[in-house]
Amino acid sequence: MTDPFNHSDPRTFWERLSRICGESTYRLPVEAPGGSKVGQVPPAHVLTQALSYARQGVQDVGPDIAFDMVCQTTTYAGRVVRTVAEAMCQDRARAVRRCRPWMRIVVWAAYATVVYNTRQDQLRPSEMTAQDWDLLTEAAERILLSLAEQAVTRAERAFYARAA
Repeated sequence: MTDPFNHSDPRTFWERLSRICGESTYRLPVEAPGGSKVGQVPPAHVLTQALSYARQGVQDVGPDIAFDMVCQTTTYAGRVVRTVAEAMCQDRARAVRRCRPWMRIVVWAAYATVVYNTRQDQLRPSEMTAQDWDLLTEAAERILLSLAEQAVTRAERAFYARAA
């Protein structure tokens, strides 16, 4: 049995976002007297502000992915899917070369999996093999999650540096 208050475990994606918003997590139920809210600003606004600090340029879609994951929306899906699909098409792997015409569909399915946590295998084009589909959607999911994690790490650094 694992101890839910084991502080040696790394904090999860959701815990890190909660901390940025000034909300406590299960590890520290009450962090300060009267709660742990920073102010009267709604958590969604604080999170949006923190993620804006993480943006490294126009092409950086990591904050957009993190925002959509938290809000369970596809507000930035078009931009994210286009950017990641273009980046994946630059790869020279055989599976990518075979499936280049359907790369946006692959990335869209991965995006839906990352945001809503539901597999979208019904989107697989009939011209694609199941092996290529699984390989490319898994790669796209990992890329999307990695971009979101990096954005949250940058947001934490910027947000806590600004607060200090």
